[in-house]
Amino acid sequence: MKTGQKSLTAILALLAAAALFSACGDSGTQNSTTDTANVDTAAAPESTAETEAVWPGEVQDLGGQEIRIFNIDEYWGMTVRLEPDESTGDRLNDALYERAAKIESLFNCDLIDDAYAANLGMSNMATGATKLLMAGDDTYDVMYIPNDKLVNLVDGGALWNLHDLDALNFDAAWWDASYNTDAVLGDALYGASGDGYLMAYDSSWCLFFNEAILTKLDMELPYQLVRDGKWTYDAFYSYIKGAASLNGDSDWSWTVGGNAVYGLVTHDHAPDKFILGAGVRYVTNENGSYVFSAETNRFYSAAASLAEMLGEEGTTLRGNMDDFNQDRGYVYTFMNSRAAFLTAELKTAMNMRDMEETFGIVPFPKYDETQENYQTSIMSEMLVMTIPTTSKTPETTAAVMDALYYEGMQSVVPVYFDVTVSQKGLRNEDSIDMLNIIRSTRAVDIATMYGWNGELLNKIRESSFKGNSTAASDVAKYKSKIEEKINSFVKELG
Repeated sequence: MKTGQKSLTAILALLAAAALFSACGDSGTQNSTTDTANVDTAAAPESTAETEAVWPGEVQDLGGQEIRIFNIDEYWGMTVRLEPDESTGDRLNDALYERAAKIESLFNCDLIDDAYAANLGMSNMATGATKLLMAGDDTYDVMYIPNDKLVNLVDGGALWNLHDLDALNFDAAWWDASYNTDAVLGDALYGASGDGYLMAYDSSWCLFFNEAILTKLDMELPYQLVRDGKWTYDAFYSYIKGAASLNGDSDWSWTVGGNAVYGLVTHDHAPDKFILGAGVRYVTNENGSYVFSAETNRFYSAAASLAEMLGEEGTTLRGNMDDFNQDRGYVYTFMNSRAAFLTAELKTAMNMRDMEETFGIVPFPKYDETQENYQTSIMSEMLVMTIPTTSKTPETTAAVMDALYYEGMQSVVPVYFDVTVSQKGLRNEDSIDMLNIIRSTRAVDIATMYGWNGELLNKIRESSFKGNSTAASDVAKYKSKIEEKINSFVKELG
């Protein structure tokens, strides 16, 4: 963000920065127990909520140093910019703009989202980054890389182990503890997720439901079930089965302009999200060792229950992945009140503002009530923050980014949540509670992230939609292949 571009709005925002960071360098401590799920996102429209956490770092005068960021410009309508070009009056845009202005003023630096990566597009970001780093190019201080491509850059020492940079406070509430734990490679973390980069929220998977359909059927809206820990496979199945209705149509075949209402509309990747939601994994990281963990009765039972839900005609419609296509486009189907529930990423909420009926949001169900927590999937290609070893000032860069992520938690995420839930009066305590649960339960299955379980994953998907789980035999068939991939990965990792 060039100094000459700063609007009066952003300049005035800087006056609050000193107070916001007044404890920086004084206390030397942080409130590491702050619970991000308790952020008050119900603040008045012109304000932003702040947690009680204190940034523990030390502000430095960088003398106008540029912090160049390898990033993308747009991806499926998600918010991926760290610093917009200008203040526009849009609440979220301006929160991001003012956040960047605060950090630039505090550190006397210049944050630059570089257009080079934006022009590459998502599919070529990792390849483009690799070419630069292997050539020793030191243009970028920070690189946002798809998390499923990180391993391509780790070999050869192109990225810093972020655990080795003291300025990054991964114990703090502004970093995603669950993701950053699951994503450890060996004992190192090369790419991190947190409140500084909104793709971590946009790409979180959740369930949308049509309040009008449930109310008409005298079904209780499922918010309290979620709060009570009773939002399970069985509870969810009872909802989608009970909501399915032919409404005079002769069968469940999709017809444009038809009357049938399906319990759930979904698409090909949904089984992955339900499996992770059930608290089971294909592979787990146990003290730095990768262990194949799908060979359990719980995994088989979850897969069998999932096949019953997704394979039952009428209860579930396997939608078209072309969102708004009239021929079973999964978002189109839901928006036109042809399905009671929808599986989609959280960013879809902002794509459905024109929906006539009010929708609600809940996390994916647990397998059963004995499961301790809900589990929220994020997309495997989500961009994560990395610091390349070509960076001239890695600790300085780390300090700036840690402060940026802290300020993201303080002033950007509350606005993001408020904007997300603003559709048709949805901005209420129920939706805020659900978003906070989704926010605090994000996780990944490392086997899916690194593509170790591709064949098994596809088998689980197909058998789920066919209504005939073959999980036990499929796991037995692919177990050795997955373990071979893990062993090869560990060997390459060194």
